[in-house]
Amino acid sequence: MKRFLILAIGIFLSAAISYKAQAQRTAYGTVEVHGSVLTTLSSFGGEIGAGQYFQRSYVGGGVSFTNRLIRETTHNEKVNVERITAFADWMYRPYGTRDRKFSLYVGGDIFIGYERMDLFNQATKSCLQSLYNIGYSKQKVIYGFSPRIEGELFIAPQWAIIFPIRVPLTFNTQVGIFGFEIGVGARCNF
Repeated sequence: MKRFLILAIGIFLSAAISYKAQAQRTAYGTVEVHGSVLTTLSSFGGEIGAGQYFQRSYVGGGVSFTNRLIRETTHNEKVNVERITAFADWMYRPYGTRDRKFSLYVGGDIFIGYERMDLFNQATKSCLQSLYNIGYSKQKVIYGFSPRIEGELFIAPQWAIIFPIRVPLTFNTQVGIFGFEIGVGARCNF
């Protein structure tokens, strides 16, 4: 009995350490943390968050930061508009390899946050005043939702590279309701 128990523990430990025995890397109940860098032609930013895998889906949340540029035409200056948002997301996994080294998720997130013009005081006062005169405000509360597609490629038993693509629809914003963000990041499963 003692030999059987030692053999069983040895097999379990070798399977747990072996890279080939990782079909359960996104198993039901697995918790993860992630971070990614997001960019478009006129913005950059990032997000950090955490979530949990379910049978064929993923639920998570986190915080994101983006910086968009708008051009003020009178003074021909670019002005930064920074956004900080909290989000909650749900994604369904329509495709995944049998060993789950690669998974494709489709879903979306809802968010609420804060948008502020020229947070780092880089624009001139006359430029900002001309923007305020035509209806821009210094800060606003924003909200919206974002359809999302995300690829997940495991490069190690607990580490994955993620490729998020989002199309946020932001309401009460100063820089346009539609957006497009593509990124790359890392995810660590526990």
